[in-house]
Amino acid sequence: MFPERPGLRRRTLLGAVTGGIAGVAARGVSRVRAETTLGPREDIVIATVGNDHVGAAIRDGALLAIEQLNAAGGVLGHKLRLHVETVEFQPKIEPGQAPLREQAFIRARAINVAERVMDQRGLVAVIGHDTVDDALPAAISYLSRGIPFIAPTITTTGLTLHGLGNLFATLPDNAEISAQTARISFDIGLRRAVIVRDRSADALEISLAYRNEAAILGIPVIEERSFPKGASPRDFLAGLQGLRFDHLLIIGPDELQVVLVKFASKFGLNVTCILPTMANVDSMREQIGRVIPRVLLPVLRARDAPTPAQAVWDRAYTARFGVKPVDFAMQGTDAVGLLAEGITRVGSLDLAELRRVLHSELAYTGVGGRVSFRRNGRIYTRLLGFASIRANEVAYYIPGA
Repeated sequence: MFPERPGLRRRTLLGAVTGGIAGVAARGVSRVRAETTLGPREDIVIATVGNDHVGAAIRDGALLAIEQLNAAGGVLGHKLRLHVETVEFQPKIEPGQAPLREQAFIRARAINVAERVMDQRGLVAVIGHDTVDDALPAAISYLSRGIPFIAPTITTTGLTLHGLGNLFATLPDNAEISAQTARISFDIGLRRAVIVRDRSADALEISLAYRNEAAILGIPVIEERSFPKGASPRDFLAGLQGLRFDHLLIIGPDELQVVLVKFASKFGLNVTCILPTMANVDSMREQIGRVIPRVLLPVLRARDAPTPAQAVWDRAYTARFGVKPVDFAMQGTDAVGLLAEGITRVGSLDLAELRRVLHSELAYTGVGGRVSFRRNGRIYTRLLGFASIRANEVAYYIPGA
């Protein structure tokens, strides 16, 4: 589904790549030229990096924004140009090999891609790197040149844990998504929760965030259980039948969520199954089929009730590419718009000043809403919508509507 989900296995990578962060932050940026210089006919370059349908959506959304900006005269008298980089090889680890070897492959791949991207003359920013395992080492590489890096798809909290000065994450992190999920649960009348999660550190973090917000709202969590690897979903859910609850929070990989939703349907549990991590709505609907419980999950936008800006963007994207956009294409458009607004505010291609403005001054309103960042580089102004899937039909809840 969505790209950060493999990050449920990511924790040991952080130690492997962050040991040198302090050194990079102290040494690398100070050596960078303060300003990118271009000739009058040279293009400002923005790069995208991706390797699947999500990366393609980011690319196309960014391209649409660049074409619109160029049609309006460009930025600071320069045209914009999109450089597209694809992650072309995957690590091939034999069964039984140590996870650290796999992480070394992933890190090497990310750094290799980042170095190719940074060879582009006129480069002012990079958008992409679909997983936290790729994004963190790449961000450190970009930091060594002072290049702003926008991660438009990753919700893993650990991405912004170290507050890299060049990294900007334009989605809420898992803890914030979980808190927003608790609030929408309360808004639609849910009052008694059971939490089922896998045994990963991410799942525990998401569970704690939900519990904290639920306690503020007065939603008791009457039971929390971890799902042992290899356990029978039938036997596991059978143990919940004697409990009184109206929603079941399922935290874990997509395949765990799907199988538990299906078994909840077979048992006839009259509860709402909540999946508090972002997934593709169409794919999830196809996988779960015509289930009895309502399934609720966070999404980037409500497709049947777009804002005026989203409706205009949707038409422009469809006219340009001949297909309806997937939601992440909007993230690519907004990333380019954010960068263009920041460069215009700075009035030059001074990357240090651009990073400062993005962190501390800019409040950009894009297709997806207002974008402002915390000191660690994580967006704090994004309210997500929620999709409800029931009997293979999709409806949307919009917070505050």
